[in-house]
Parts: sequence; C-alpha cells; structure tokens
Amino acid sequence: MIVLLLTLAAIASPIGCPTHSGTLATITSASTDTEVRVTVDAGALFAGATAVVHAAACVPLAPGASGMQMIRTEPGVAQCYGAHGLTCPGGVGWPLAVPTWRFVELDSFGRATVSLPSAASFFPTSYEASAHVVDSVAGIATSTGSISLDPVCPYAVGSFDYCYFCGPCQRGEGECRGQDGLCESGLRCSRDVGRHFGLAPTVDVCLDPADPEFCSVPLGAVDRCWECGLCGAGEGNCSGDLECFGGALGDMECKHEPSLGWSTCQVVTP
Repeated sequence: MIVLLLTLAAIASPIGCPTHSGTLATITSASTDTEVRVTVDAGALFAGATAVVHAAACVPLAPGASGMQMIRTEPGVAQCYGAHGLTCPGGVGWPLAVPTWRFVELDSFGRATVSLPSAASFFPTSYEASAHVVDSVAGIATSTGSISLDPVCPYAVGSFDYCYFCGPCQRGEGECRGQDGLCESGLRCSRDVGRHFGLAPTVDVCLDPADPEFCSVPLGAVDRCWECGLCGAGEGNCSGDLECFGGALGDMECKHEPSLGWSTCQVVTP
C-alpha cells in the first residue's frame, strides 16, 4: 500500500534555529482527490508565519525497505532540522509534484490550507499528514501530531485494475478478472455480467452465487445463454433465437458474428 505523508515546516532563520513555543498546532482537516489538501491551525501566536510544505507518495517495495530517497528537503528546513523526517514504511518516497515543497503563509488566526497535485494515481493510497510550523522572525516553532485519511482508489469501479489494486471487491463491483480471490469472502466472480450493474457488458462482477445475475460461464462459451439466462443484444454464444431475450417474440435473433467467430443475439431490424 502506498502511504502519503506530508510535513509542514517554516523557513529557518539564517542566524539560529527557533525554539519550541510550548504550544501545539493541529490539523483541522485533510482530504484528497485530484489534490492533497491539509489545513493547519497553529494559533494566533503564529499569525503571518511562513511555512513550507513537503509532500511525497510512498511507493511500496520489498518488505523492510524504507526511505524518502527521492524527496529533497527545503534548504532552510535542512539547516535546522536535517531531513524532513518522513520515512516511508516499506517503500520509496516520490514527489507529489514539482517542486517537492511549497511555501504557504498563515493567516491572522495562524491557519493555512495547503494544496498540492497528487501523483499517486496508479495505486490506492492511504494518507497521513503531520505539520511542523516555524516563525523564523519570532524564533519559535510548533508541531502537530499525525492524522490518517481514508484510502483513496484511483481506479473507477469496473476498470480492469479496480478489484486487483483496490479490492477485494464487494457485491456488484468489478472488474474481478474471473478470479474469486479478488472478491470479498463469500462472493464469487461472475463472468461478463457488467450490464446488470451499469458497467460494460464484459466486466466480471463479484456476486453471491445465489444472485440471479450470477454466471460462471463467460461470453462466447457455447452454454452461456443456457446456463446464465437469456442473452441480451451482443451476447452469446447462442444456438438459437429462443436463447435470446425477446427471441420468442421475434424481437431478437441469433446470428453468427464473423468478427467474434461465434453467434450473438441481435435486435431484429424491421
């Protein structure tokens, strides 16, 4: 799992490093979709202070691997605190955006919201955030504890990687790729039933085997329309009109589809 960590720190004084103010700042909100947004409240004592945001996405590697090797520290912060202190559990840190850090000025109440584009777009990501704020003019600093955000999946339900990276999938979700192991316990991967759930027809969906939509036979198999109920338009392999939904009424017919190499149910055109 990728873990995204953020730290806020102010520009260090070129003369000396600030001392702790004795007060604690808090993270009042944090959210993410296409951006990562963190709101920090350091209190009126830090009104107008300038902070710098460090951000990274942690890409999981081999067990025991750790680090933020790809993330540079803002020079002023490095002068007083060394590296930004973030360590990816079991992974390497990658920049969220360019630059790796971003400056922000706290308002008259000592608050600021920081936004950065999220580059963690290929894996589901859980987020953690912490803050360290410094007023280099007054020579004081403060910090926050860390908070966690709910995991965010970058893939849409029904996309090829959804159940693999963001699963296990719940009932009605896919694509489970024909693999029961990508579904929640007790569910099985139903083949090519996406049309029943507003997804592409060829999407495999996790279902209870007792669900009427459940089908263990993929599209194109000779017994698809027999085992899984009447086939809809474009589905098959059908062996006759009666295996098509509406076929008994003459609204649908079973015809060979050369591009597929098997027969599909097709709407009868007047």
